[in-house]
Amino acid sequence: MPLPKGVSEDLVFTMTVESHIPAFITQLQKIQDSMKAELEAEGKEVNRLYNQTSHTWKAQPKFMQKVEMNPKQDSVTVWAEDRIYWFVHEGVSVMRAVLTNPYVARTSPGVLSSRTGSGERLYASKKISKPSYKPRKFTQAIIKRQKPKFKKRMESAMLRGAKSYVGL
Repeated sequence: MPLPKGVSEDLVFTMTVESHIPAFITQLQKIQDSMKAELEAEGKEVNRLYNQTSHTWKAQPKFMQKVEMNPKQDSVTVWAEDRIYWFVHEGVSVMRAVLTNPYVARTSPGVLSSRTGSGERLYASKKISKPSYKPRKFTQAIIKRQKPKFKKRMESAMLRGAKSYVGL
């Protein structure tokens, strides 16, 4: 930039300001990368726990996983795309199936595993109206088990991301 008339170059003080925004963005990216890796690992663990609840079933439900990173909330979501699994998980208001005798359920409410069990469904009909079974509520059991671990994992991920930026 040209100097105003009458101003000598040796009287000019020049100051250069470096932008810290790119460095800040780099630090945020390292933290986000670390958090995303932990969310993916947590999703795999939750997926494993869901699979554990049905590993003795003849028809294996398929569990899906999705990690989302956005300004309001970072999350991992795991779900089953299986109608029968959600009937077992959530329960039904009325049992409409006839089961073999003896029938021993492969799962229990709140227990994150499945056992051999015995018997099977013979048929189902809307005309049948029997008392329901207790919902298994696997999700609530997984949340109870994973919540403290998840909190520590995410705190650790943020710290690792910040440390990787400053080189500690």
